[in-house]
Amino acid sequence: MQSANHELGVLHSQLRSQDELMKQIKKDKEEVDKNFEKFKKKHNLIIKSKDLTIAKLEQQIDGGNSGVDLDPSCDDFRKCVVGYSWSDHLGRFKLLDPNIFEPDNEVFTANQLFKIYGEVWSQKDGSLQIRRLVLREVYLGEDGEYKPIIDAKAEIVDSDFQYHNPPPDPRIKSSWLDLFRLRGIALGSVTAFPDIGQTKLGLGLEFFSVSGFGINTHTALDFRNIKKTEQRLGVEYSPSIFGVDLNVAIGFSAGTSFMHMFKDYSLNVDVLFYLNN
Repeated sequence: MQSANHELGVLHSQLRSQDELMKQIKKDKEEVDKNFEKFKKKHNLIIKSKDLTIAKLEQQIDGGNSGVDLDPSCDDFRKCVVGYSWSDHLGRFKLLDPNIFEPDNEVFTANQLFKIYGEVWSQKDGSLQIRRLVLREVYLGEDGEYKPIIDAKAEIVDSDFQYHNPPPDPRIKSSWLDLFRLRGIALGSVTAFPDIGQTKLGLGLEFFSVSGFGINTHTALDFRNIKKTEQRLGVEYSPSIFGVDLNVAIGFSAGTSFMHMFKDYSLNVDVLFYLNN
């Protein structure tokens, strides 16, 4: 997928680390601009991708507008000043020769417009990306719209696209729906009310989390008296150290036994362990 396909306009792509990209930028020293360097430092910008493309434009121009400027009062043709001018029908290229009998006085000017169209495509369930690039020569029409030139074909002859695509930070939620996800939990708990100090083990699910805080429901098993097995609803907090999420959380829960549903209640302090991410 990441190999170059010039017929499709797909650039050769490489997945690189952030450090590799920075080293490559410093090594290449392509298009270094002091003002942009200051801009990067001011806004603390980091490189995400770089690409280099070499394209070849081929076209054949037929017709155009030409003219000859000859002094009508000149009697001797060899001493006359004969000027020649030519331009294509879109005015992009112009050739002016003020005197065809004098060498090295010709002036050729070119004024072209190009449309560069790029797309970056990524796998739906992966980090690999490719960049597609299309180069077209265009002209400005009388209606103010840029229109492609029919016989101007651009061909990509060399290309390289390097990018950095780290996995998304699971702590950053892109949608409120992402706050709801199921995580298996195993826990140990100590009852604070009414049977102070009683311990139980439990299994359940965390179904909501944001900024380290979560909501869970779990079944607390009492192996000494099965009638006191409870279903609980709890809240917990999972701290992080130096930006690394821990696989443990501390929380509180309230529950009711299956034998006396909603007739008796308990308050508990929980230590939770996550079984999956």
